[in-house]
Amino acid sequence: MAELPLEEAPRKVRELFDKGFAAMERGNLDYAIDMFLATLELEPRLLRARQFLRAAEVKKLKSGKSNSLTKGVSTLQGMGGIASVNMLIRKDPTKALQAAEKLMKINPLNPPFINLLASAAEACDMPEVALQSLEIARDHDRQNIKFVERLAALYQQVGQTRKARDCYEEIARI
Repeated sequence: MAELPLEEAPRKVRELFDKGFAAMERGNLDYAIDMFLATLELEPRLLRARQFLRAAEVKKLKSGKSNSLTKGVSTLQGMGGIASVNMLIRKDPTKALQAAEKLMKINPLNPPFINLLASAAEACDMPEVALQSLEIARDHDRQNIKFVERLAALYQQVGQTRKARDCYEEIARI
């Protein structure tokens, strides 16, 4: 599936995106996240909405008091969701992607959630979504070689060999 530019999205989708963007500018991150999620439920190919969604989620996470305990708790919170998304990936990849987005709302930097979202995106034939999520994860955790390896493999899969090579060089440096 190819990315859909905002200008080509249906009016309802653009309205939801605009509400989310305005809420994000005002600092109302919870509402912005909800609006971006609603946008993506209607149009999952709108990568721009996903980009702003992830930015709002990360900003919300960083503004709270986060430590290793809260990261562990977020994984425990999402355990049931992880199992259901794994089952949905085979049966209904689009619903799996939506469910994975809800897990990302809990903690957008949680490695199991990111890997699950990437798997769901690949199952939906949306490697752009997987790449976007893995790039954000890599930017926030430069030492996680698994993210960089998966990113390199995806870059190769979509024919972006230069970026794949950069990832492999990054792995060698780490």
